[in-house]
Amino acid sequence: MAGLAAALAELVASLEHQGDVVVRARQLRGRVLPLAQADVDAYAAVLAGEGDDERRAALSRATDVPLAIAEASSEIAALAASLAEGEPGPICGDAAAGAVFAAAAARASALLVLINLGGAGDDRAKAAARAARAADDAAERALAACTIER
Repeated sequence: MAGLAAALAELVASLEHQGDVVVRARQLRGRVLPLAQADVDAYAAVLAGEGDDERRAALSRATDVPLAIAEASSEIAALAASLAEGEPGPICGDAAAGAVFAAAAARASALLVLINLGGAGDDRAKAAARAARAADDAAERALAACTIER
C-alpha cells in the first residue's frame, strides 16, 4: 500500500514537473517496497523462536520493520497532501488517493508495532502512533483539497 502511495505521488509530481518531489517520492518507494519482504522475514524469526524469551526478543526486533513502514508512510502522505493542495486540476484525486493509501499503511503498521510490543509504553509504539496521526492529518488535508467546494 505504501509503495502504491509513493508511486501515485511520484506520478503527480512528474506531471506537475516537480523534479525534487519526483526524486523524493521515488526514494520513498524504493525504501518501502523491500520492507514488505523484511516484515515477512522478521516475523518468520518470531514464529521460529523457541521459548518465550527467544520469541519476545524476535518480536521486539520484528517491530522495527512496521515502525519504518509507518514513518515512511507518514512522509509519503505528507508529500502527497502537499501535491493535492497545490494541484486543483484533475490529478488532485491521484495525489489524495496516494495520501489516503499512505495513511492506511501508516495506521496498519502502527497497529502492528503496538501488538508486537504488547502495549503503548515503548518509545517505538509512541513513534508509530505519531506517524499514523500525522499521516491521517495529511490524508484529511489532501481530501479537503480535492473537494468540489474548492
